[in-house]
Amino acid sequence: MTRAAPRLGLAGAVLLDALVVRSVLVAGLVLLAGKANWWLPRSIDRVLPRLNVEGSVEDEVHEPHPRRQPSPPVVASGEAGA
Repeated sequence: MTRAAPRLGLAGAVLLDALVVRSVLVAGLVLLAGKANWWLPRSIDRVLPRLNVEGSVEDEVHEPHPRRQPSPPVVASGEAGA
């Protein structure tokens, strides 16, 4: 038996795991479980902070933008004091 045979067997097993188990079986189980995928125990739910990623209308504070003052007109050097 050569040294390449166990390596090829291990490489095949890793490839099979990556393709079949991770992409097909896990995706199928997630589809079958539905909302149970997102179940969280109450003890952990009490400890975790409440984060609002998207925000809501009540959380937004609308501050008006300060009005920009118009800048003085640019005068060419030959026209000054005319």
